Amino acid sequence: MTHALTPSLAEPTAPNGNAVYDAHYYAHYCGERAYRRDAGWLEFFRGIAEHVVARIAPASVLDAGCAMGMVVEALRDRGVEAFGVDISEYAIANVREDVRPFCRVGSILEPFPRRYDLIVCIEVLEHLAAREAERAVANFVRFTDDVLFSSTPKDFKETTHFNVQPPEWWAELFARHGFYRDVGFDASFITPWAARFRRLRGPVARVIGEYERRLWWLDQDNRAQRELGLEQRNVLAAREAEVQTLRAEAGLLRAWLAAAEGERDAARADLEREREARWAAEYARQVAAARSAVAAHVPSGSRVLVLSGGDDDLVDLPGRCGWHFPRTEEGWHAGSHPASGGDAVLQLESLRSGGAEWLLVPAPSLYWLRSYPEFADYLRRRGREAQHDADLVLFDLRGAAC
Repeated sequence: MTHALTPSLAEPTAPNGNAVYDAHYYAHYCGERAYRRDAGWLEFFRGIAEHVVARIAPASVLDAGCAMGMVVEALRDRGVEAFGVDISEYAIANVREDVRPFCRVGSILEPFPRRYDLIVCIEVLEHLAAREAERAVANFVRFTDDVLFSSTPKDFKETTHFNVQPPEWWAELFARHGFYRDVGFDASFITPWAARFRRLRGPVARVIGEYERRLWWLDQDNRAQRELGLEQRNVLAAREAEVQTLRAEAGLLRAWLAAAEGERDAARADLEREREARWAAEYARQVAAARSAVAAHVPSGSRVLVLSGGDDDLVDLPGRCGWHFPRTEEGWHAGSHPASGGDAVLQLESLRSGGAEWLLVPAPSLYWLRSYPEFADYLRRRGREAQHDADLVLFDLRGAAC
């Protein structure tokens, strides 16, 4: 005596399929994206057809619950005599026009018009109540010896799923009709839970042998995976220890680096202070040299132009009047260089007209005599070098003629 697979609790009653499976259903209740004839769905069903043709090679196929007939068209495009049946008038109306004569509105609970080498049923029977699903399977096995089957074992949220069952429930149901899972056939190209059920043609012992062979293979694979997992765990543990060691070394290196950076910064500060001290000493020496030269050659009360970057100390010449050159009308350093040697000469002449009698060129400004050759030539022709050494050049402009 066999036990019924149907749950003892009261089953939900599946609604009229033609009313439920309309445009709204296919737009919103078929997973993460709408079910329609787009590139994604067509490519998916073409892949299924390619596997079916290559690995099963049926001459005739029925897609039970064919929806928009995309499996049927993919099989027919590959030379298979394929047909489809679906309860939804909306779905059948959206079958590709040249395939529509081979797809019809009908129930998979009703007898089919002929036998088929293969019946395909993909994500359909969960939409039926459990007893109706049992009737559908009984109908399938009357018209074929081979069923490629998939029904979700986990999508309980979909409102039209009235019979979500684990894979073993379906395997037992098919076994009651003498159909057993072909454990050597991988149907995961449809879904992870898809299976191929075939009518037993021989002793049950052969089925047991196939199941045991598959179980042995899975057991060996599981053992190997566990061993690999332990090996990888040991490798990870060793790597983690290495990482901890490296982290400790990195901490020491960071501390060493921080100390080295501190020493570098201190050395830089010392060098900067030393450079500033040398610069200050050199600047003080240049100022002293300038004042000494002026004191030695320039009469008291004379106006002395000082060519510099605007340093006020250089124009502070005891007993003489120091002017910046170039300078503004207000007496401030101009803050920019003349555009040319001729422009420098014009500015110099203007200041000479205003009373300037001497021109002091400190060492940092000697480049003027190289950069403005016209200006340098003017000074050599019109002025007299009162002093010329490594620290400065002092020009006497009193005898220069305009």
